[in-house]
Amino acid sequence: MSIITDALMPIPPHREQQAIATYLDTKTAQIDQIITTITTQIQTLQELRKTLINDVVTGKIKVF
Repeated sequence: MSIITDALMPIPPHREQQAIATYLDTKTAQIDQIITTITTQIQTLQELRKTLINDVVTGKIKVF
């Protein structure tokens, strides 16, 4: 016997469920876009770092 089967659970109306789902979809899409932007920025910075290190090691840039 399960205690959960006897518990009452409030369920919002279908319209409210749809509004919640739409809100979550929008926020998730925004978060995904932010993650994509940050990932691109990280990759760009890594490439710039490699280029800078290479330029310093090969003498293209003088370090005093």
